[in-house]
Amino acid sequence: MRRKKLPSRKSLIRKLDKISSEIARGATIRVFGNCPFCRSAPIQGAFHWITRSKHSVRWEIENLIASCYGCNCTMEFNPHPFIQFFLDRWGRYSYDALIRKSNKIAHFSRSDLIEKLENMTANKMSLLNDLVVLLGYTPKTNRIDPGEGDKP
Repeated sequence: MRRKKLPSRKSLIRKLDKISSEIARGATIRVFGNCPFCRSAPIQGAFHWITRSKHSVRWEIENLIASCYGCNCTMEFNPHPFIQFFLDRWGRYSYDALIRKSNKIAHFSRSDLIEKLENMTANKMSLLNDLVVLLGYTPKTNRIDPGEGDKP
């Protein structure tokens, strides 16, 4: 009998990107309607505060929001207004916590990616609702949880 072929890392990453994009777009549409940055264009894709190359936060909900393609492209060349949006909405402490989390080295094995995909798929609605709550919080007192050992 033939062994079932495991999916490649590339296909798992693609699937994780797709589901995290769906979560980000769904939550951002619920909270903002249109692009949260330009306020006029429709939401078209996921937007990461910290680059997708940082796998430690690539699929974390606190690193996700959605935007129009124009704003997403602008972020690549002029991130300052977008970082300011984050700081105005959630504060410096939350931004620094996200940066610290992103600086942790993460290399996911194929089995880690499979587990993460299964978890995100099973908890998609819960993650979407968590992101809606996170995006809906505007006072700086409602900050992203920085994790254990971090103090404000």
